Amino acid sequence: MELVFSDESLNDLRAIRDFIALDFTVRADHFIMQMLSQIESAINNPFRFRKSIYFEDNRYRDMIFRGYTIVIRVDETVIIVLAVFRARNYESR
Repeated sequence: MELVFSDESLNDLRAIRDFIALDFTVRADHFIMQMLSQIESAINNPFRFRKSIYFEDNRYRDMIFRGYTIVIRVDETVIIVLAVFRARNYESR
């Protein structure tokens, strides 16, 4: 399977990194690298993550990483990362 990031998810990752970097740049980079590793692990078995609470369709899954929700959609040959957010901030989007 191929892993693809939506523009929104890339913007989310940049914003998360920039926010953490306000306090400690090295920690921000490490955090994002760990998150990306978690996301990449979806390639092996994307359905191990819970069914998304934001979509009715079973192809949508929610990955949880240190308080962040990573929403993915599993298609036949591709996994699309749609958004990355803290659950409490999603409603304001």
